[in-house]
Amino acid sequence: MEKNDFFRYLREKKYAKAFELLYYDNYTDLFKYAYGILRSEEKAKDVVQTVFSKLWERRERLDIDERVGAYLARAVYYGAINQIRKEKTERMHEEGVRDELYSRGVFSDSAVETNELRERLAQALDTLPEHCREVFCLSRFTGLKRKEIADKLGISVKTVDTQIYRALKKMRSFLGNDSF
Repeated sequence: MEKNDFFRYLREKKYAKAFELLYYDNYTDLFKYAYGILRSEEKAKDVVQTVFSKLWERRERLDIDERVGAYLARAVYYGAINQIRKEKTERMHEEGVRDELYSRGVFSDSAVETNELRERLAQALDTLPEHCREVFCLSRFTGLKRKEIADKLGISVKTVDTQIYRALKKMRSFLGNDSF
């Protein structure tokens, strides 16, 4: 679909038809492009679906000054790059937590102790209320800043701070003060 066709459909408020055409005309190529970057079928599907979801959410506010296919390809590229950055941040965070726990003597290199700690951390996370757990996980595992979390969830930065504080307090209580 060319730029003019897509915007004509938008002006005529035929969102569903325009979106359907756009999706079916571009999905396979965008998936292949994302797969080439990420080398994971699941991650490539997620990135492409996210691009289309955001496009649908923003359909009334879109003002694209280029071919729609080029716009989508660039959106998939940035989505894939963000996925890679997110995974890198998560790995760095996990390594940092592991190093901190090693330095405190909380666990050693043994696989059994590592699995036990993972289970205890999972149990501690499960004790948190859903909203508190969501804020905490976004903070600690995705690398989002407090402002980004607040914007994403539609809450204040102060609420984010409070939820993180509560999560840490509850997890310390569950795991013992020396573990966290």
